[in-house]
Amino acid sequence: MAHYMQFAPTFEPRLLERILPLGIKNNNDDVVIQVLSAASRRYKEAPQGLIDTIFMPAIRYFAAKDDARWINLVWYLRGEQSFLSDLTADQAATVLGSLVHLREIDTHAEFVLLDLAVRHQEKVFDFFGARLRFAGSRDEDANERYVAVPFRFFELQKSFAKITEHAVGFVRKLFVPDDPMFQHQGGRLLASGFPDFAPPFAETLKAYLQSGNRDDIDYVIQVLSSYHGDVSLTTMCRAVIGRLSADDALLSDVEIVLQNIGTVSGEFGLVQAYQAQKQEMAGWLRDPDEKIRAFAEGYVRMLDRQIAGEQRRSEEGLEMRKRITAIRIPVTRRDGCECNVRNIRRQP
Repeated sequence: MAHYMQFAPTFEPRLLERILPLGIKNNNDDVVIQVLSAASRRYKEAPQGLIDTIFMPAIRYFAAKDDARWINLVWYLRGEQSFLSDLTADQAATVLGSLVHLREIDTHAEFVLLDLAVRHQEKVFDFFGARLRFAGSRDEDANERYVAVPFRFFELQKSFAKITEHAVGFVRKLFVPDDPMFQHQGGRLLASGFPDFAPPFAETLKAYLQSGNRDDIDYVIQVLSSYHGDVSLTTMCRAVIGRLSADDALLSDVEIVLQNIGTVSGEFGLVQAYQAQKQEMAGWLRDPDEKIRAFAEGYVRMLDRQIAGEQRRSEEGLEMRKRITAIRIPVTRRDGCECNVRNIRRQP
């Protein structure tokens, strides 16, 4: 009967409201699924009351089982066609709580989050904090793979752009100094949510340097470490150095951030990347701040060593490949004659 309501000429929501409690009482997943699917498909035909009488009870039923597969029934219903865009703050919190147990946020899950983020961007962002906490509480020997935060979002970062201050402040509360996993957790959440390092995000992050609090500065550095060379971070690194003493151990972390070059190509790709960094340091060497000049001088010396080493390694590798390609292997043919066959296992 519930399945038929998806296609019936006349939609009868009251019938679904009578069927759902029976499915829940009998612990019958199939019945609850059909009721939720029918109500979702035809939500706009009779939206009054369906959220309280059908959607929320059905979602709470599956949440009690740590089962969030119900998103497969609703993800394709977007915008005004979806009940998700009409949820109150408390209802959105319940829905988000049911999604914590998803092993990963795939495209379907992100579509659901996008509809929730129309009215509840902050709650959607905080939801990933709940996933990080849940990931930390799971049994380390669990066989099931759990990815708390996706490496990249599909479109959700557009919603997060409206709540920059909330996002940076929320992740700051998650930060614990000397936590080696932060850049893969809270830092990754910011890097995934704000992948372009846009000026509003950069300025919000930079404000944490103004306090002079070392933990705040450490927090900024660890966030920068999560970007892995995808964007230019030199301006922010320069501001960080200006807030640290010349002998602060955090300066080595700044060097690591600057060395996150990202993807390079070609035999001498790294050499060219290091040379570009050295050219950029020229402006730092003329900075009026003595701490920045001192850092730049040390960093340039390190770059010179890396350029020399990488140049030598690349030249040796290139020569080796040329020689391997040029080797001819003697082969005896069936008729007894010898001939040379070029070894083409690797091409230059």
